Amino acid sequence: MTKDEIQKNIYGLSTDEEIVEFVKFRLKELEDGSMETTVGQNYTDTFRENIYL
Repeated sequence: MTKDEIQKNIYGLSTDEEIVEFVKFRLKELEDGSMETTVGQNYTDTFRENIYL
Protein backbone atom coordinates (compact mmCIF):
# COMPACT_ATOMS: atom_id res chain seq x y z
CA MET A 1 0.00 0.00 0.00
CA THR A 2 1.46 3.34 -1.01
CA LYS A 3 1.51 6.46 1.13
CA ASP A 4 -1.21 8.02 -1.04
CA GLU A 5 -3.44 4.94 -0.71
CA ILE A 6 -2.98 4.98 3.06
CA GLN A 7 -3.90 8.67 3.27
CA LYS A 8 -6.97 8.12 1.08
CA ASN A 9 -8.09 5.24 3.32
CA ILE A 10 -7.52 7.23 6.50
CA TYR A 11 -9.57 10.17 5.24
CA GLY A 12 -12.42 7.77 4.43
CA LEU A 13 -12.64 6.34 7.95
CA SER A 14 -15.65 7.60 9.88
CA THR A 15 -16.17 5.34 12.89
CA ASP A 16 -13.97 4.03 15.67
CA GLU A 17 -14.54 0.49 14.43
CA GLU A 18 -13.30 1.37 10.94
CA ILE A 19 -10.20 2.99 12.43
CA VAL A 20 -9.44 -0.05 14.59
CA GLU A 21 -9.89 -2.41 11.64
CA PHE A 22 -7.65 -0.26 9.43
CA VAL A 23 -4.90 -0.21 12.06
CA LYS A 24 -5.13 -4.00 12.49
CA PHE A 25 -5.00 -4.48 8.71
CA ARG A 26 -2.03 -2.13 8.30
CA LEU A 27 -0.07 -3.76 11.13
CA LYS A 28 -0.71 -7.21 9.65
CA GLU A 29 0.37 -5.97 6.23
CA LEU A 30 3.60 -4.55 7.67
CA GLU A 31 4.33 -7.70 9.66
CA ASP A 32 3.73 -9.95 6.64
CA GLY A 33 5.94 -7.85 4.39
CA SER A 34 8.81 -7.26 6.77
CA MET A 35 11.82 -9.28 7.74
CA GLU A 36 13.32 -9.06 11.21
CA THR A 37 16.93 -7.95 11.23
CA THR A 38 19.36 -7.00 13.94
CA VAL A 39 21.04 -3.70 13.23
CA GLY A 40 23.85 -3.89 15.75
CA GLN A 41 24.93 -4.53 19.30
CA ASN A 42 22.38 -3.49 21.95
CA TYR A 43 19.67 -2.96 19.32
CA THR A 44 16.40 -4.84 19.05
CA ASP A 45 14.77 -6.18 15.90
CA THR A 46 13.31 -3.64 13.49
CA PHE A 47 11.22 -3.36 10.31
CA ARG A 48 13.19 -2.85 7.11
CA GLU A 49 10.47 -0.52 5.76
CA ASN A 50 8.95 2.69 7.11
CA ILE A 51 5.57 2.71 8.79
CA TYR A 52 3.39 5.23 6.99
CA LEU A 53 0.55 6.84 8.86
